[in-house]
Amino acid sequence: MAPFTVFTLFAVISAALFLSSCADTLRWLVDWKSPPEGYPTNISVSKSTRADGIFLTWEKPQWSESYRVYRAPDLWSSGNFDREGFAFVAETEDLEFLDTGVEPDRNYFYEISALSPHGVEGSRDGSSWSFGSRRGAYGAAPIPYDLKANDGDFNAISLTWRTGVPVNSTSISASLSPDSNESDWIFIGSAEGESFRQLPDLPLGMEEKEALRGVRYYYWAKNSFLVDGQYEASAPSLMASGYLWGGILSMPREFKAEVQGSDVRLTWTKPDICSTFRIFRATNAQGTDRIAAYSPGINGQVNGATSFVDTPPAPGSYWYWISNIAYTETGTVYSDEALCGPAYVP
Repeated sequence: MAPFTVFTLFAVISAALFLSSCADTLRWLVDWKSPPEGYPTNISVSKSTRADGIFLTWEKPQWSESYRVYRAPDLWSSGNFDREGFAFVAETEDLEFLDTGVEPDRNYFYEISALSPHGVEGSRDGSSWSFGSRRGAYGAAPIPYDLKANDGDFNAISLTWRTGVPVNSTSISASLSPDSNESDWIFIGSAEGESFRQLPDLPLGMEEKEALRGVRYYYWAKNSFLVDGQYEASAPSLMASGYLWGGILSMPREFKAEVQGSDVRLTWTKPDICSTFRIFRATNAQGTDRIAAYSPGINGQVNGATSFVDTPPAPGSYWYWISNIAYTETGTVYSDEALCGPAYVP
């Protein structure tokens, strides 16, 4: 009985191995045009830690035997993600790659695809593009990317950026020229997050480092990183520029009055920079008896409005004045007034 049992067990195991081999062979035959299942995961990219290049590692998806590495320089220089910017770099059978064809002190972005045993390439959509940099003359801190500065705001020049990894702080420097040397940049402040606001009204170069209106400034960001117990600064980010709106607050345009029964409907167009408005009414063009028909402090605030319906106290002819209002961190700004009338209310 025992020899028969051993023989039977041997036959069962052999049959299982044969069926498993057949399954692999069948998959090889059926899926010879199929890409790998999934994509490389847990992609790690060195950030200013190596002087010989940028080192990448990843984990393999199922049914993959080799990999293709794609690279894009300064992916966020335009502020937009663009897969068309990725170029093929290398193909490897390893789960790591050292990219030596990169410049130091500059961010590069990577995607990795997997190839099947038949050389069919899988998708890069989920490969979680990652960025890294080659260490050069600066420290081992990762370089900020996607630095942006707003144009034409009244209250402040707002800057935002991305660090990609936790850093201790980010310093912001500015210049009046995009071509200035780093030694000519002026430090204007630092932030622990990923945003900074430069306020108006004091000239760049003073202790407060605040901005003049109507002057374009150019900005660079550097990350500060604790390395081996010491703080090191990264290479500077790509440049961004912005300016504060510096003109006089424009008055409303195309100010018109239309009588509707016992009411007067006022319409106008407003400039881009405007918080609200105020309207005065009078019974003569000189405005000797004018009173507030609408004021944010009396009627409440209506943002972005381009019309208002006034109900005069009695029949007669009325003239109207309107001015725009902008609320800033340094006070309230009023535009010159626009006049329309007379509007006769029966």
